[in-house]
Amino acid sequence: MCRQIPPSHEPRKGVVDVKILQDEEGVLTLFEKGTWVGTNSRQEISFTNTLRFRFAENKIILEHLRFGKNHPELLFELEQIEPHLFRSLKPYLCKEDTYTGSVLFDEHYIHLDWQVKGPRKSASYRVVYTS
Repeated sequence: MCRQIPPSHEPRKGVVDVKILQDEEGVLTLFEKGTWVGTNSRQEISFTNTLRFRFAENKIILEHLRFGKNHPELLFELEQIEPHLFRSLKPYLCKEDTYTGSVLFDEHYIHLDWQVKGPRKSASYRVVYTS
C-alpha cells in the first residue's frame, strides 16, 4: 500500500522529538513526534512518524512504519556512493509516484533528503537528526 501524502503548497519547518530504538543488529528505528509550522501562515500541524533504517553491506533500506513494524512500507533503497553518503540509484515506484532520496551521516548527525514526484504530488523533505 502506498502512502497518501496530502498536497501542500506552503513550505514548512518542523521541530521534532525523536526516540531511537536499536533492538536488533543493523536496524535503527526512529519514533518522531513534533510540529510542522507553515513559514507564511504560521499554522501548526502536529505529527507522529516512525522510520526504520535497515543497514546491509553498502546499502540502507528506508521504511515507513505507519502500519506497525510487521507491515513496513518501503520508501526507497539507498546504495553507498561515498563512505558516509548513500543515495537511491533508481526511484521506487508507488502507483504513479516515484520516491528518491539520500542519507549523509557521521557520528553526530543523520541528514535525510527525500522527494516524492507524481502527477498530483511534488514534495521534498529535508530532515537533520542531531545528537
